Amino acid sequence: MLRRLCTPFAMLIAVASFAGPARASLLLTLDNPNPSVGVPSSGTTLLNFTGTIQIDPGNTVSSLGFDYPFNSSLQGLIGPLGAGGFAATDTVPFVGVLFTIQVPASTSPGLYFQRFAGGSPTFTVGETNTLNGLSTSVSLAYSVNVTGPSLPTPEPSSLAMLISGGLGVVIVWRRKRRLRLDIAASPHCHQ
Repeated sequence: MLRRLCTPFAMLIAVASFAGPARASLLLTLDNPNPSVGVPSSGTTLLNFTGTIQIDPGNTVSSLGFDYPFNSSLQGLIGPLGAGGFAATDTVPFVGVLFTIQVPASTSPGLYFQRFAGGSPTFTVGETNTLNGLSTSVSLAYSVNVTGPSLPTPEPSSLAMLISGGLGVVIVWRRKRRLRLDIAASPHCHQ
């Protein structure tokens, strides 16, 4: 009886040990998937997204995908996938700039959080197992918060001069008004 139970169990262990892994693991991370950047006063600011791509030995990076981010008014940012970023021919594990987004001076401030067709913009990496041809991919969502240009803060002395100038204008106006009222009320004016 014990022999009848052990034989199928032993065969199952033997098949499982020769089958190997069904697919390799793909690790994709973004260091900061939701950064903020200010609108440049002129030209273009390059916003680098850094992270890690790691695949098992014997596998290759087979595809890279990228969705451009749009704001709620469907104004989009542009970002060439290869501009200083990861390329499918790079060796893995790779740690560094994965892709770059361009923020031109004409960009409207706001949160760029969606694709043109809806959903979140993503960065996708695909891998292929060279032994069995199986492919898999991993996508990570990201967004970009574009803030308005920073306005210069006045110095305290400039602010004090502005306030004292405004007070001076008010005082002169009130004196002239009082002088006109005094002249109008004067008995010499009505003769």
